[in-house]
Parts: sequence; C-alpha cells; structure tokens
Amino acid sequence: MSGDGFPGTGDDAGTSGGADGSDPNNPGPSPQSIQLAVVNPDVPVLATFQSHSPKIYCYQTRCFLAYLEHRSNPADTRPDVFDIRLRMSSDSGVTFSSFGAIANAQARAPAIVGDNAGNVYVLYPDNVTDTAGYVHFLRYSSTNGYSAPVVNVSFARGGTGKFTAAYYAWTNRIYYFTNVNSWGTNDTPNLFALDPNGGVLAEVMLTSAEYQTGPLRLRGNHYPYLAVNGSTLIAAWTSTNEFATYIQGLPPYESIHAIKTEDGGNSWLTLANQPLATPVLGTLAGPATRITYSDETNAFAHKWLSNIIAYGGSLHFSYLTRPSPDREHYVRVNLASGAFTANYFPAWSGGSTRIHSLDGVFVDGGAALYAIGADDATGQLVVLASSDAGTSWHDHAAVAIGTAGCQAYGIDAHRKTLPNGTIVGVFTRICPNAPNALVRFVVAP
Repeated sequence: MSGDGFPGTGDDAGTSGGADGSDPNNPGPSPQSIQLAVVNPDVPVLATFQSHSPKIYCYQTRCFLAYLEHRSNPADTRPDVFDIRLRMSSDSGVTFSSFGAIANAQARAPAIVGDNAGNVYVLYPDNVTDTAGYVHFLRYSSTNGYSAPVVNVSFARGGTGKFTAAYYAWTNRIYYFTNVNSWGTNDTPNLFALDPNGGVLAEVMLTSAEYQTGPLRLRGNHYPYLAVNGSTLIAAWTSTNEFATYIQGLPPYESIHAIKTEDGGNSWLTLANQPLATPVLGTLAGPATRITYSDETNAFAHKWLSNIIAYGGSLHFSYLTRPSPDREHYVRVNLASGAFTANYFPAWSGGSTRIHSLDGVFVDGGAALYAIGADDATGQLVVLASSDAGTSWHDHAAVAIGTAGCQAYGIDAHRKTLPNGTIVGVFTRICPNAPNALVRFVVAP
C-alpha cells in the first residue's frame, strides 16, 4: 500500500496488505478456470462499449444482456449506426436467446438495470450525436414473460454516446447520468431521476466543463459512473483535457472524481461531506473529491476509471494510469467520512495473477468482494477476491482471453453474484486478424 496526501483526507498507513494488495501470508487458492462462450462471433468493436455502463442484469436465474451488432442495413451510411440486440437467459447466464432488437440506431449499447420485483429497465439515446435528442426508456416485466416491453416511452435532452444508469431502491427511481456537459454547453441537464414508467421526476445539470472556442476544446466529465448504497447515490467520472497535448492520439484523460447525495439528488456533497453547488465543475479545478494520486494531477498520462462499487461501508475504485507512469490502482474510500483507507499500486495482484487493463468491473459476492479485469501482459481474464472488504486480495479465477494477442474490451458483469454463487459477465474479444466476438463468461463460486 502507498499513502497519499489526498485533498481533505489523511493517509491511513495502517491498512494491511502488500504493495500490490496481495497478502503473502494468505495467498488464497490457485486460480480456477472461467467458462467462456461466444454469444456472437462477429460484432462491432464497440459491442460492449464500455465498462462505465451496465449491460448485463440478472434477477434470480434470469439474466438480461444488451449489446451492439453490425447494422442490418448497409445502405444506411450514417455514422455510429448499429443494431441493438437484447438477449435473455433463463439458466443463470449459461445460454442466451434473443428477446428483442432495434435496427439501424445511432446508438451505443444500452444501459440495463433492474429492481427487486423483476422489472428490467433498458435505456439508450435515440441519437448519440444529438444532446437535445431523446432517450428511449423500456421496461420489461415477468407479467408477460418479458416477451415485449410493458413500458416504451422516451424523454428529451439525454442524447450522448457516454451514459450510465442505476436503480435506486430507496425511492424506487432509476437514475440516468451522461457526459453531456463536457461538450461545453453547460446549460443542459445530465442527471435524470425517472419513475418506473419512465416519467421524469427531476433533472439537474450535475456537472459542468471548462471550454474554449475557435475551435471548441473541452475539459470536463467524459465517462460517467453511478453507484448506490442504501440512500446514498454516488456519481463519479473520468475527465478529459483537450487543452493539453494529446497522448497516444487522444486528449489526456486527466483525472477521476466522485461526489455523493444522501437525499436522492436534491443536494450534493464531496465524499468528505462538504456541501457542493451544482453544476459541479468536473475538472481538477473543481471541488469534487479527487480519486487520482497526487503525483498524477497533470496532463502527462491517461488516468482511466475502470469501475466503482459501494461495498462494506466503503467505495471501491479501480483505475489505470498510462503510459507514464504505468500504474494499476485499487483505491478504497470510507463512505461515511470520505477517508482514503487503501491505495494499492503500481500493481494490483492476488498473488500469482494481477489486473492491469483499462476495463473492469466489481461484483458484490456477499461475504467477498470480487474484481474482474484483464492482464494485458499475459492475455488473461482475471478475477481477484477479497474477504476483508479490500484490505487484501487473493487469486480467484483466470483464463486466457483467446489466442495470442487477444484483448478483452468493455468488460461488464452483473454487479452481484447469482443465487448459485456464480458471476456472470460479458466482454468484446478483439483479436488480430479475426472478427471481434461477443463473449459471455461464468465464474464458479
């Protein structure tokens, strides 16, 4: 573990674990295998874009999956056109069959979430290039065997290519969060509270961006995330900086931030409980809690938030910094106080396996917290486990992503283990000289 002088917090050097998070006195079991199955052998590279948005949701033994396929009408030459495919499994994610498709949409893979009554909510923009455009809201229900949506409505001003959603049981709402204000408008809502029938209960301009004109350049929220813990709703994001010199052909992904609300979005706080006015400036110059390490507060490397989860009274973050310094971070923050209680880097390991990739997801396993990601050096999909809420990590499972050179992109999973103890997830497999494939994975308990 390494300490850091995070703003408004102190370093907790008492957290146990090695520099990479593994416990040398309890290495855990040898990595068990992961069952992989190809759901679709030829999909677009953006099929499961991206780990910030949930694309698989399970209720009891049923699992629901949303992803992108190639456009079914090749004559439609508009940019960003794909078919959206919806699939359902009745055997805990082992096999999937189609239960819906939307053809030739200017879309990204929908966000898919659900509630404890078996309702499944599917949200996606009508046009990812139109910030004033509509968002489709579909609710599927067991009342008709999920054969067709029982609600199919839309709401305005949610169009974007980067969005996420979460179900908020405390008030039976669905939240939809976008990066719209990173595009310099600063006058459009980017957080929506919705009822189960898709009615807009509230909308707020949650984050804002710095921008320059001639040509337009931006600095602000770019990849949005949501997490829920009881009455606490957490919003987090990776910010980008187009003012700075590009790195690896992209504007630097400059920093990672998080804020929270305890009253359903009426008021917002830093993670250390300092009040915030909205919109919150989503950059290093803004007041949101910074998650990135102190010596990474610059535009010389990409800092990419892979995923967050609320578990065991803390918020858990994973992020990668590259190309220099090249670091994989696991960060833990106390949800009540905002104190940073763990930060493992430059590697995050369970002993013999490690996570080192842009994409990944956390899964709540009840007695254990799981982290799924890839090791881009070994070409493996890796699952680490912690039985002490992130204080130490051990190997749980690993498998080769594919043949040599294959990568796992847009890794996602249902955020809790299923009743049988398994983890069910999905990713896009990108291999040299081969079509991209949609791959389902099941991890044994």
